[in-house]
Amino acid sequence: MTLPPFDEHLDLELGRDIALPPALLWRVWTTPALLQQWWAPAPLTTPECEMELQPGGVFRTVMQAPDGARYPTSGCFLDIVPQRRLVFSDALQPGFRPASKPFFTAIISLTRWPTAAPATTRACCTRTPSTARPTPTWASTTAGAAAWNR
Repeated sequence: MTLPPFDEHLDLELGRDIALPPALLWRVWTTPALLQQWWAPAPLTTPECEMELQPGGVFRTVMQAPDGARYPTSGCFLDIVPQRRLVFSDALQPGFRPASKPFFTAIISLTRWPTAAPATTRACCTRTPSTARPTPTWASTTAGAAAWNR
């Protein structure tokens, strides 16, 4: 899959250097039980996560607030390059079916820094459309993934 170039008027990019090797960081992004540990910003939790790691496969999460309010999102994977790139969107539902209220496409890029410490990976989350702005959720996901080290 060839990705379009970054457009500062349409895209938002959050990057972070994480002291984990790409293989481990890939696991925390692609294993539902691990993603549930860090996906939601505190005090929310992620009691449900479903992934089918193939183009058109489901990517579904439910975040839950302490008062019981639930925030589901559902979409599908568009591109998967193990330990390098994960692309998913809620603009399309599983099986590439159009969604009624699309909000974002996420491109998770993992790059091993050859000159950095032995286990440092740059994780970049690129999100579109232009209505997407930094939120506690996306800031906490990069921090949560960085903190996960088991």
